[in-house]
Amino acid sequence: LYSSAASDVYKRQTLEMLAMQVYNFGVYQPFSLTGLQNDTGIAYGDKSGSIYILDTNSLNITRELQNAHKSTVWSLAILQNGNLVSGSADKLIKIWNKTTFSSIADLVGHDSYVFSVVTMNSNILLSASADNSIKIWNTDSWELIETCKGHLFSVTNLIVIGEQDDKAYFASASEDKTIRIWKKNDFQNI
Repeated sequence: LYSSAASDVYKRQTLEMLAMQVYNFGVYQPFSLTGLQNDTGIAYGDKSGSIYILDTNSLNITRELQNAHKSTVWSLAILQNGNLVSGSADKLIKIWNKTTFSSIADLVGHDSYVFSVVTMNSNILLSASADNSIKIWNTDSWELIETCKGHLFSVTNLIVIGEQDDKAYFASASEDKTIRIWKKNDFQNI
């Protein structure tokens, strides 16, 4: 005797098993994700502090950076030159070579978790932290340019608006329940 309900349960269980096979790549859940330059793959970071490079065609992990950080990798971004940037709960921002995935630089300056890293223009990197600040870094020299203060609690996310425009801005979101808009040219809060 054929049962529609039993068939539906079987289909759902089969789909759940397929989804686990396709998307369950590591021991820990992914916390951060970014596409690699030229759509060559995806980088994701997890709670263990590791970063994985996933080939989007084969769905195979092609590179594992075990213990890239000492704690959760909260954010990933790609620089204009294709190098990978990671921000972590270990307070560090790390730069990784796009080909070898060897460490190029460690940016030290935050006093707490780095929740977000984003690129702005060709030589600016922004980082947001649980230390309530946003830091502006020069990606040519890796020097700290500016520290933006204004949020009362952790800055959890950043986005760049109008990157190529002379009137470009970036926005920050915070646990203080505010979104702030900042000028690109002088990094002042509007």
